[in-house]
Amino acid sequence: MIARSTSVALLLFSLAVVAVAASGCGKSGPNVKTAGVSGSVSLDGKPLEGVTVVFVGEGGKFIGMGKTGLGGKYRLDSGSIPGKQGAMVGTNQVYFTKALDNMPQEPPMIPPDHVVIAEPKDSSIPAQYSDPVKPALSFDVPERGTESADFQLTSR
Repeated sequence: MIARSTSVALLLFSLAVVAVAASGCGKSGPNVKTAGVSGSVSLDGKPLEGVTVVFVGEGGKFIGMGKTGLGGKYRLDSGSIPGKQGAMVGTNQVYFTKALDNMPQEPPMIPPDHVVIAEPKDSSIPAQYSDPVKPALSFDVPERGTESADFQLTSR
């Protein structure tokens, strides 16, 4: 459990660093190319609803997030740079979480030693898919974006 708290704390710290970097790079933030991403998430063949899908671009330059709804469908509709959404073009690390459900919309500006957040005990997401430090999955985002970033997770 401590390792999970540390992992989430590192994620939140990374989000805070990206937010600070973005605020110092003008109104549009760092110059990263993003594209629209949507798709679906299932677990053992059943739609996974109410889960935040997180895409982390190369070097953490951009983080895109979206929540699954009916049928496990999602769209990355928020990002770590104001005015940008989707995901960074190129290879992204991908993980899934419910730990961000009660967090504010903006990345928190809290030092990591003060953050104690772990994946909820009742989370339906297998641990290998919810690790923000070593994500088990990646996805290559094309320049024109995609509507078929689909993930079939298994509990085994």
